[in-house]
Amino acid sequence: MAVEDSTNGLQAAAAAGMVVIAGPNREYPPEPDALALATLIVESLDELTPDAIESAAQRARKQPPRADGAKIG
Repeated sequence: MAVEDSTNGLQAAAAAGMVVIAGPNREYPPEPDALALATLIVESLDELTPDAIESAAQRARKQPPRADGAKIG
């Protein structure tokens, strides 16, 4: 699992097969295609509760394989 705020971070975490949580930087937001790689998007790290993390992990396990072949979760 990775918590990222940048386009490069989101892409790298997804390529590594991690469950991706995005906490976008409002001043330098990630590109929409990178943000779409996230299983969960939070506006603040305060939203990153154990329940939110577990829910993201469960959703990632239910997602179909990615088109690029990377594993998620």
